[in-house]
Amino acid sequence: MPYIGAGIQRFNTASGLTVKGDADFSGNADFGDSDKVQLGASQDLQIFHDGSHSRIAEAGTGDLKIGTSGGAVRITANGVTDDMIVANQGGAVSLAHSGSTKLATASTGVDITGAFTATDGCTITTADNTTQLTLKSTDDDASEGPRLDLRRDSASPADNDPIGTIRFLADDDAGSNLVYAEIQTHARDVSSGATDSEMQFLIRRGGTTREAIQLNESSVVFNDAGDDVDFRVESDGNANMLFINAGSDRVGIGTGSPAVELDVAGSGEMLHLSSTDTNKASIVGKGSSANRWKLGTLDSNDSVTLQASNSTGELKFQTGGANERMRIQSNGRVGVGTTGPSFKFVVVSDESDFCASFDRNADVDGNFRNLIRFNRDGTKVGQILASSSATQYQTSSDYRLKENVEDMTGAIARVKQLSPKRFSWIVDDLDSPNFDGFLAHEAQSVVPQAASGTHNEVDDDGNPVMQGVDHSMLVPLLTGALQEAITKIETLETEMTALKARVTALEDA
Repeated sequence: MPYIGAGIQRFNTASGLTVKGDADFSGNADFGDSDKVQLGASQDLQIFHDGSHSRIAEAGTGDLKIGTSGGAVRITANGVTDDMIVANQGGAVSLAHSGSTKLATASTGVDITGAFTATDGCTITTADNTTQLTLKSTDDDASEGPRLDLRRDSASPADNDPIGTIRFLADDDAGSNLVYAEIQTHARDVSSGATDSEMQFLIRRGGTTREAIQLNESSVVFNDAGDDVDFRVESDGNANMLFINAGSDRVGIGTGSPAVELDVAGSGEMLHLSSTDTNKASIVGKGSSANRWKLGTLDSNDSVTLQASNSTGELKFQTGGANERMRIQSNGRVGVGTTGPSFKFVVVSDESDFCASFDRNADVDGNFRNLIRFNRDGTKVGQILASSSATQYQTSSDYRLKENVEDMTGAIARVKQLSPKRFSWIVDDLDSPNFDGFLAHEAQSVVPQAASGTHNEVDDDGNPVMQGVDHSMLVPLLTGALQEAITKIETLETEMTALKARVTALEDA
């Protein structure tokens, strides 16, 4: 192989050229396409042009290192002064686009200027708990701050397509990496101008992923999975301002232990109803198929109404637990102490004291004042009055209410038809008669208005319908008989006086 020791002007050889020592070139060293400048004992470093591109290659197993002793390593396009890549010794490395730096390393990490696109995913790893991702905006526009977009770019969108998911992963104690929570979104309706969406918050419960909260176009649903998960809202002063017990299907307001389906605990006024309907606000109790009761102001006069809405519904009032004290039937009958009043108002008592008491504060003048009034078709027909020490019973007797008025005659004869009796009551179990009175059917034959019912009357079930006597109805007859007797007595007295005068005259003669 030829050896050149001092330098070469021009040299051609087919077998190669070996240069020992330094070789200084003042001109160009021309190499053909794919001819290589090979450096190293094994020609690992290669510099060449392959006919299309220029290449620097490490042909061995080592690294290709480009270094500088003090400045920076710069990669610049031919004929352009702007750097594309700048690597500073012991400092930052930056990548630029059209002379503008887009990515640069720093002592704290990497700075990115402009948009960042990761086609096949991006992982950010840190060894501590410092913030790993910060979105920062320096825009003075107050209408919008930093924004994170999750975009589904589909050529054929369809209803219920997933839009995006944010997942939170961690290991369990067996070393398995699991999704502990996630946020999912779906396009429920992709119709242009009528799009609907859904967002779901999922957590891990009992080893499986379960939906906790769902938001969609028509509702916000908590615990859509139907798990035994309570819902609690805490206020400034109450840890259970709103509490929903999923296990017992109960709601508590002000209590974390609701005893019934809705349990409200507090002090003072606990329920306030306000209606936009003037003077009307109510609570409605609904059964399986219809409204059962209403409570509230149901009309414009602010009257409070308690209503049994069903046509057969009754109002029952209980105290002392489940002990019924009063009932209002659907037909309007009121019973106190009875569940089946047979008349408009019935009071039944097993106490030894009075069944009812009517009190009226006495007037200073001591006069009788109205206590109870009796009406028929809105017109007063009787009343009971009371003074400070006495009671008075009155029934209507105004002459303007009467017609066919005539003087009573034959009263004594009728009174003689009455048959007063002495008797005892069967239920009193007395051994001897101690009551004075009449048998109703006998008195009825003389004064029909004084007795109720008919003799031996029974109802549709064969039960006896007992007759009664109003003894006050006998007073006019007794008064008439007394007046007739007084007239007879006065006549007898006159006749007796005349007879005595005649006897005296005869004795004197």
